[in-house]
Amino acid sequence: MAADEHSRWGKAAARTLEALVLIAVVALVWSNYALRKRLKTPAFGSTAEVRAFAVGERLTRVPVTQPGRPNQVLDFTHRRALVAVVNPSCGTCQSIVEAAASNRSLEPVFFTARESAAELVRRAAPLGLSDRIFALDPSLPRPFQDRFVINPQIFIVDRGKVVRTCDNVPECADRAR
Repeated sequence: MAADEHSRWGKAAARTLEALVLIAVVALVWSNYALRKRLKTPAFGSTAEVRAFAVGERLTRVPVTQPGRPNQVLDFTHRRALVAVVNPSCGTCQSIVEAAASNRSLEPVFFTARESAAELVRRAAPLGLSDRIFALDPSLPRPFQDRFVINPQIFIVDRGKVVRTCDNVPECADRAR
């Protein structure tokens, strides 16, 4: 009789353990689903939305700010420019700014984060490029602003359209000729 009672308790314990493992797996699957859903909400931004500019995309009129200056709109519809999205704390980005200063075949325009604009202006001043540093106007829609989060980016805009993306400034300058 004691053996029957012992095996009965063992079976009950095994079933209880199986049920707990099943509950834990269901909780993990639900947690994974909830996290993925949360990451796709506008507050967090979808990872699919954040990407660099590509050839063929439009970049026409961009509301911008500059440290110590009134807000303005950069109009790319009637000009050709070398556009670089940079961050002053990035070493590669600093070399992009320096390369653009030495190569004047294209008008350089630099975009950076609003909080980094003053720092980039300070670093670009000795190169004569401080008037070419811009931050996006914070009133722009989030999906558009997210395009400028990825840095560094270098591309050529011709009459409001991205015509080339480049790995470095000399490559863009060579292609522009």
